[in-house]
Amino acid sequence: MQLNIAKQKYSIGNILSHSWDLFTKNFKLVMAIALIVYIPLYLIVELFSQFVGEGFVRFSGLGQVYSGTATTLGFSTFILVIISLITELIAIMAIIYAINQRINKKNINYKEALQKSLSRLGPAVWTNIVLFVFLLGLFILLIVPGIIFSIYWAFANYAVILHNKSGKNALDHSKSIVKGRWWRVFGILIVIAILSGLASIALTNILSLIPKNFILNIIANTVLRVLMTFFTIVGTVLFINLDKVRVSKTKQ
Repeated sequence: MQLNIAKQKYSIGNILSHSWDLFTKNFKLVMAIALIVYIPLYLIVELFSQFVGEGFVRFSGLGQVYSGTATTLGFSTFILVIISLITELIAIMAIIYAINQRINKKNINYKEALQKSLSRLGPAVWTNIVLFVFLLGLFILLIVPGIIFSIYWAFANYAVILHNKSGKNALDHSKSIVKGRWWRVFGILIVIAILSGLASIALTNILSLIPKNFILNIIANTVLRVLMTFFTIVGTVLFINLDKVRVSKTKQ
């Protein structure tokens, strides 16, 4: 059966199937975006590691492990977290935009996708700051409201890059497409999170077999990020389907 992302309510199977089709057909485009963004990141990480001391910093798909003096640790952690967050935003938004264009049968190359992502970086940073502050407040007050609104606002970054929203407007757009189907979205996001976690663990274990040195560390981590972009596409397909089906029903 031919899937119609704009009219058909997708099941988790439909989401994964369509995402895999997009991932395989657009692998070169996605890989180009990921390589351009992540190779510099992991180059910085490895240089940091060499500069601070052997074994001070090691990135993996599951996080970072640190050892060293408290002062150096704090400064290095802060710098690496900021760089990592900005890098992730650039890569994720570029891939979201590129996949959306391909779904709409439009030609796009990695340069155009990255240019669009960079043009929305400011609004994306602001949106994530607002999101963090709001969720932090909700989780401090009560755990349940924090969980509820973390699902409502899960698609804020998609609204930033695909609808040119920013801050509270991006959060409101995300909430509008989840409203009335919170439990369904919650269930789908849990399944995606589990699959993403299992894939990350499996790929990390496989790549850990590669000998450790400056170049191979960069290659291994970049390969991991390229392969994990599949789940960025999964999120994009879910967002577009929720958004389009909602819009089409509203018009009716």
